[in-house]
Amino acid sequence: MRKLFVINNPAFFIQQHAGVADACLRRGEEVHVAAPDWPGAEQIQERGFFFHPIGLRRGRVNPLSELRSIGELVALYRNVKPDLVHQVTLKPILFGTLAARLAKVPAVVNSNTGLGYLFIDESPLTRLMRGAFETSGRLSLRHPNQVDLFLNPDDRQEFVTRGLTTWERSIVITGPGVESDAFPYAPEPAEAEPIVLLPARVLSHKGIREFVEAAKVLRSEGVRARFVLAGEFDSGNHAAIPEEEVRSWVDRGYIEYWGHRTDMSAVLQRCAVCVLPSYREGLGRVLVEAALTGRALIAANVPGCREVVRHGFNGLLVRPADAGSLATAIRRLVGDRQLRDRFGAAGRLLAEQQFSLDVIVDQTLAVHDRVSASRRIYPVAVRPVLETEADPL
Repeated sequence: MRKLFVINNPAFFIQQHAGVADACLRRGEEVHVAAPDWPGAEQIQERGFFFHPIGLRRGRVNPLSELRSIGELVALYRNVKPDLVHQVTLKPILFGTLAARLAKVPAVVNSNTGLGYLFIDESPLTRLMRGAFETSGRLSLRHPNQVDLFLNPDDRQEFVTRGLTTWERSIVITGPGVESDAFPYAPEPAEAEPIVLLPARVLSHKGIREFVEAAKVLRSEGVRARFVLAGEFDSGNHAAIPEEEVRSWVDRGYIEYWGHRTDMSAVLQRCAVCVLPSYREGLGRVLVEAALTGRALIAANVPGCREVVRHGFNGLLVRPADAGSLATAIRRLVGDRQLRDRFGAAGRLLAEQQFSLDVIVDQTLAVHDRVSASRRIYPVAVRPVLETEADPL
């Protein structure tokens, strides 16, 4: 069995999708990965995968270049001759599915990692781009043996409603999975002021400005806590927050900025509460990591967050884009260590049962086998139903 993974960022593949590819290798399958020759490419080869550099670029909109990218993928698929191609993120899915049809690849699996800025922003330009994506998607996303994977049911429904997939050829698998051992459960540290952490790229739709507003309100009330933002700047993203704006928040004492961190387990162990007031996620991976660490969670009641945060069970859900609602939730958790401990213990249990790497790998391989020529069917793990409170803040 020969499989080809296609993605637009090799580092993202290593971080979030290499677990499935590793499992394919352990089953004796031949694994190829196609991605731009960026940082992370060497790690792909070190893990035993065949690497194919491609020119596919995130965010670029140039019709001539995009046609070249499709032609490049057609040539790659014809050369590698995969039994199955697994494409990750919107552009590889859009171009790769068409290429797979033209190259007569037997089976296609598409991993939608989140709808992102294209489906969040409502500016005229973004709406125009979204319309162009929908039109092209209805034409290209039509392989005869295809399964579309989604991280949450809302994204799946969005694609079904827009005519980009069907219920029959789509399924929800909640994430690429997180290795539980990489985020060991740790007691909350004894800090004079509990740390409230927002770990995310510095983008407006991550709810960062609402977090800063909530911090300002709580500081004015005398709430004893440290408010920390940790994440990288992404100047190539339309929703990027300028670095100068973040520096001004730090200078005024509203928040601390810890920059881009690669030691997230250690960072999460330092905090008391993990916050993600995002406007929408595919699946909030950092919420899973924080839950495994045993931290109480706060997130916006939106797709990709409410799958991980069960209100009243392992954290609190707040109204999206609402600094007041966020401040209320932070105030409640900062002032109640016993509640934080209860949420943290419940979150670890939930994350192990539903979001661990082993669970997600089993589910993904079951999909591979369903659409592959071998027709070997592997059991899909059953997820328990957990009781939670009903009303978010």
